[in-house]
Order: sequence, then C-alpha cells, then structure tokens
Amino acid sequence: RKLRQRIGENFLAWASLMFDTTLDDNDQPMGILLNKQVEKGFITRLYLEEHPNDKKYMDARKIKERIQLYCEYAELDYNPTKQGKRIKSNGKEYFIVADDNFSANSITQIDNQADLDRASSLYSNKDPWE
Repeated sequence: RKLRQRIGENFLAWASLMFDTTLDDNDQPMGILLNKQVEKGFITRLYLEEHPNDKKYMDARKIKERIQLYCEYAELDYNPTKQGKRIKSNGKEYFIVADDNFSANSITQIDNQADLDRASSLYSNKDPWE
C-alpha cells in the first residue's frame, strides 16, 4: 500500500497500460513499452502528455524513480541487461521494463514517436510508414 502511494495513482494507471503484460491475439504483450529500451526524455514526454498537470512536480529523475518503484510493485525487472543499473548510450539514458519473456538478443530501442509507431506496428496489420 505504501509502495502504491509512493508511485502515485496517475503514474500507476499510466504505467499499467504502457507496461501491460497481458498478451494480445498475436501472443505479444499489450504494453507498448514493455521489453523495449526506451529513452528517458521520451518516456518523460509521453507521461507528461497524458498528465500535463503533473509537470509542476514530475521530471525525468522522478519518472525514473517511479518506474523503478512500479517495477517492484508489478514484479517486473528494471534494466535487466545491466542488473538494475543505468543504461547509457550516446549521451542518453534508457530504461527497460521487462517481464519473463524479455530477450536481450532482440531489444527494440525507442527514442521518439516514430520509433514507437514502427515498433507498435510490427505486431499489427498497419503499415509502419503511414
């Protein structure tokens, strides 16, 4: 209960969708960010677009803390390729929220909306370049 309070209801609801482990008809997780390497600034923008009133007290550092708490709450792995430590590449920091189906051999990296759209369309019938 305390963990849930520390995460916050807005973030908990958002993260539950983004990292949803429920499988769709193609046996892919419904959470579009689950098992993907996502750039910290981009994930912060995604959250704040959904919850603009949280801008006053949510920044990239706090998003990172909330993601770590959410992983603990939802029993998911945080940055499994680095045993929970930071993932940095080309001056950017990334997060991976992973379930038991995570494979380090096939990581999709998401830096922006176009990457997210392409990754999402891999499991649908949509053309990723529409």
